[in-house]
This record gives sequence, C-alpha cells and structure tokens, in this order.
Amino acid sequence: MSDLKQLSKIVSEFEFLQPGDERFNDAGFSPKLLLFPANVEELSESIKFCNKSKIPLVPIGNGTKLFIGNPVSDVKVVVSLRVMNKVLQYETADLVSTVQCGILFKKFQRSLNKKGQMLPINSPFEDNSTMGGIISTNLSGPLATRYGSCRELLLGIKAVRADGEIINCGAKVVKNVAGYDIPKLMVGALGTLIVLAEATFRLYPRQEFSKTAIMVLNENQDINDLFNKICDIDVIPSSFEILDKNLTARFLPKVKNSICVLYRIESLEDAVVKQMKDLHKIVGKKVNEFFEIDEKSEKNLWKKVSSFPFNTKSKLTCRVNLPIANSFKLLEILKEINKSMKVKIEFLLRPQRGTTLFSIDGEPGDIVYGVNLIRSQVKALKGAVALTSVADELKGQVDVFGDFGSSKLIMKNLKNHFDPNNILSPGRIF
Repeated sequence: MSDLKQLSKIVSEFEFLQPGDERFNDAGFSPKLLLFPANVEELSESIKFCNKSKIPLVPIGNGTKLFIGNPVSDVKVVVSLRVMNKVLQYETADLVSTVQCGILFKKFQRSLNKKGQMLPINSPFEDNSTMGGIISTNLSGPLATRYGSCRELLLGIKAVRADGEIINCGAKVVKNVAGYDIPKLMVGALGTLIVLAEATFRLYPRQEFSKTAIMVLNENQDINDLFNKICDIDVIPSSFEILDKNLTARFLPKVKNSICVLYRIESLEDAVVKQMKDLHKIVGKKVNEFFEIDEKSEKNLWKKVSSFPFNTKSKLTCRVNLPIANSFKLLEILKEINKSMKVKIEFLLRPQRGTTLFSIDGEPGDIVYGVNLIRSQVKALKGAVALTSVADELKGQVDVFGDFGSSKLIMKNLKNHFDPNNILSPGRIF
C-alpha cells in the first residue's frame, strides 16, 4: 500500500485529487491528497505520519490566502481544518472564547454578537476566512488602530508540531505572565512552524453607536500637522486611515483630486456626537472639507477599506511596517514615485499603527524597479516591506519578503527547531 493510501486511512474524511484538478493552481502547487481531520487526534496522527515518511504538506482553513508568501514546493498533501469548526468554550463574563481553527470568522462573530460582544478583527476575506487562516497571515483591518492586530487578541493555542506532538501554549485568561509567549510567534508564520488546532481570543463589548468623519485635504497640505492635532484630542478612534488621492477617487468618487482622512469613533451615542463636534472644532479650519457619513455609507466604506489592497486587480500589493514617526515620510516617497514613474500606486496609511498598504500597477519592469526603490527607501527608514500578492508575470522577478537582515538566522533556527524535516509549507518563507 502506498504512503498516501495509508495516510488517508488515518482521518475520517479525505479526497484524492484527480489529474487536472485546478483548485490549488493559484497557490502554485498540485497536491494529490486532501485530508479533513475531524479532531486534534486525527490531525496529530496524520502529521506524525507525514513527518515520519517525509511527506510535505500545507495546512489550510478555507484556502482564501494561499497566494501570500512564496510558492510552496513539492507538496503532496493538503490538510484542511474545515471540519474542525466549533466554538469550544465561551466565557461571556471573562470576555474570552476558545474555538477550533477551522471555524469561519463570520460564524464565530455571529455567535459573539448575540451576546453583545465581538472579536475586533475586520481583515480582508472575512466572509470566507477561518480563524486559523487569520492567525497564520496576520491580516488585520482598520479596527487594529484601537484594538490591535490578531497578535494582541490571541491568548492561547492548541497546536500540533511537525512530529505530531500536541502542544498547549498561552492561557485561557487575559492576564498571563508565565513563560514565553509562543502563541504570538505563530501569528503571521504562514503555517510553517506548527499546525493550529484551537485558539483562545480576548473579546470586547460590541459598541452601541458608530460615526465616521471624512476630512478632505489637497496633496500640498501638511498631513503630519493634522495628525498631531488629531492625536492631541482626548478621543480613542476605532479606526484612523489616510487615503491617497487615487484610492480616495475609487472609494469616495464625489471627492475630487484630494486625499482623505477617515476617522471613526464608536461608543455611546451621546459620547460619539460630542466627540465628533470637538474634532470638528479643532481640525475643521485645517482641512478643505469636513463631513460625516450616514450608517449605510459608513458600512460600505469600511468594507472597502478593510478589503484593500486585495479588492484591486493590481499586479502587486504590499504591506509596509515602519516606526510611527517615519510613516509620513513614506507617503512622500510613494507620491513622488507616482509622479515620476510610469506606475500607478494606490495606498492607505494606518498612522497610529505605522502600517501602510499599497497596490502598484504598470509594466512589469517598471513595477519591479518601483518596488526595489521603495524597499531601499523603507530600509533606510528602519522598516520592512512584504509583498502580499504578486501577479504570475512578476513571480521570480521580485522577492516576497526582501532582506530579513540579522533576523534571518533566528528565523531559520526557529524553523529547524519546530520543523527539522521541513514538511510544513516548505518554501513559503524560506
């Protein structure tokens, strides 16, 4: 009996993929076997078998973000957690919940909303993303301004190592100071270190009322000065985004040839109304236009913002992380490249997180040159650039992660420690 047939007998549900099956073409690999473990024990035994037989595998949830990272190499097996999709524990009084990592985000969120609570993540693909996929990619949305990214919300995990051992890390309480914070190491690891089975999250009360203000400026106005004025206000925004003029034109077509600041406040209605009035008094004279949008427009706008840059048809999209003090310098760099090169860049800045997301379109050679130029400038600003999607015609011409610098040795040592046989998503990072 072949190794794959033996492997298929370990789990309750499996599927052998037929030649010509194109489900994983966009991810760049063609597996032969798809496994659907029903519980952590089946997951453990299947990974243990793969490790012993040196069979490479890729763990997935719903497979919505497999294009992120480098193409994996020589993968024969995909392990899907879609059957492991339950809420295991929910302590409403403690604002903590544990779920299996195959659960869809929207299903989990609905269960929380019924109790007046929420998990404040509004990442791209949230309608089809599993919680395991959100952890593995660490794609956070605009709510990260107030609540932090998935890394700040994750309290504990149950996972399976490459040798099949089941491990528990972190805790099921908010205050935990014992040992190394291993769960946070797994956020953004793209399934290369362990396979996530369960996760425990910190929750928050669902806010009663929401309002978004739009502040319109031209490109020559001092956005840094406006940012400082806004930060001096005694208000904690749920979301705070700055859109360049190209993205503004697409998301807010009535606003012409301008950049926009989006500022969302959520709280009790009276408090939100008062804080919006205070904001207008302080910044109203520093912008060309200040207006608030209705509930329906607000929902539609934030949906678009949350999905950027993956709601574009651009050939390349990126995420940049910088020290907050240097974020506005990047805006000037991107504006100059937009003007001086034959590329079109759309970008948004999350200024209180030091995160910039952008898409870039044009001829392949111009895009490659532009990305390399941005990388060199960002490195000088003590930041990092990661490509989040790359068109087929550009693959092989651009490095997804760029130079890891002194971190590379540490990262490789971690990979060798957790997965010495390199069976988990081989090549996706290294």
